[in-house]
Amino acid sequence: MIAGLVGFALSSLLSEQQLQDFGWRISFLLGAVIVPFGLWMRRGLPETFHAGAAAKAETIASRKYMWIAFLGLLILASGTIGNYTAEYMTTYAIATLHMHANVAFGATIAIGLTGVLLELPAGALSDRFGRKPMMLLFGTLLLIAIYPAYYLINRFQTPAALFAATAVMFALLVLCNGPSIIWLTESLPPSIRSGALSIVYALSIAAFGGTAQYAVTWLIRATGSPLVPAWYWIVATVVGLAAMLSTQESAPRALAKRSGRSQPL
Repeated sequence: MIAGLVGFALSSLLSEQQLQDFGWRISFLLGAVIVPFGLWMRRGLPETFHAGAAAKAETIASRKYMWIAFLGLLILASGTIGNYTAEYMTTYAIATLHMHANVAFGATIAIGLTGVLLELPAGALSDRFGRKPMMLLFGTLLLIAIYPAYYLINRFQTPAALFAATAVMFALLVLCNGPSIIWLTESLPPSIRSGALSIVYALSIAAFGGTAQYAVTWLIRATGSPLVPAWYWIVATVVGLAAMLSTQESAPRALAKRSGRSQPL
């Protein structure tokens, strides 16, 4: 959200040539401000690793955890393609819709604000109702919403259409994607959780998220269709939903409710 606000301010105060000459450096310098805060915060964090000698010796190579890792890779790949495609909206607004830069950065602000407002509720709702229902419900709603959202953006090409459609799509993505990361974390035993989660997450980001914007840009040029990002995101969402259907519930409260045991609020 702050990145979008910085981009909006710079594009409003500087000309396009000034942005290309030196303005982009300002955002990098402002970004460096987070480094001292990050170091200070990490110094005060307590240690949480208490494995002990009795920890079970698990490996990700076992058939059970390989299946979880595979499903996690597909789900995170779907989510990260959606995330990077949504974040491409600013470039999309400038290059494809030919909107002014300060309007286009409003899409980034909408994405950031939506995340700030919904990340914690997404986690709380998945605690109460379970990870799998949240993933399937909001993943399905996202699948239904993607094409109409892109159609409306291209049909009206107004700031209101851009911001509203982007916020709706990203809201559904947050409500689906947050619980999916929690599911993968909970489904792995503590002895391999950190390494396995890191490997799956890094592979999905590098192979699918990192290439999403390049793929979308190439497909728009190759087909000439401004709706290509919608189809690309739809295919990724279908793959993610198929993997979600194969998961087992992991939320402690949902599992306790099924077994008839009580869980504290």
